[in-house]
Amino acid sequence: MGFIRKVILTMVVFIVYAELLPNQLYVADWQAALTGAVILGLLNGLLKPILKLLTFPLTILTLGLSLLVLNALMVVLMTQVVPGITFFQLW
Repeated sequence: MGFIRKVILTMVVFIVYAELLPNQLYVADWQAALTGAVILGLLNGLLKPILKLLTFPLTILTLGLSLLVLNALMVVLMTQVVPGITFFQLW
């Protein structure tokens, strides 16, 4: 699956999730969803492999549960960069 397809799918997921659960996610408009999807894709492609390598011993000790924290960290970093997306109950 190409990068553009993943970005479009992530954008649609953001919009649908915000419509279904407005008390957990706020998306200002489709441009914010598109920007968030691109930023999240770039973070997952560039930063996440490095962090996975650095936290490998912790991943072994926690039997992979630390990867959930790593995914949440990527989403938090994305919401810090994109002003139109806000997660209310991530933690």
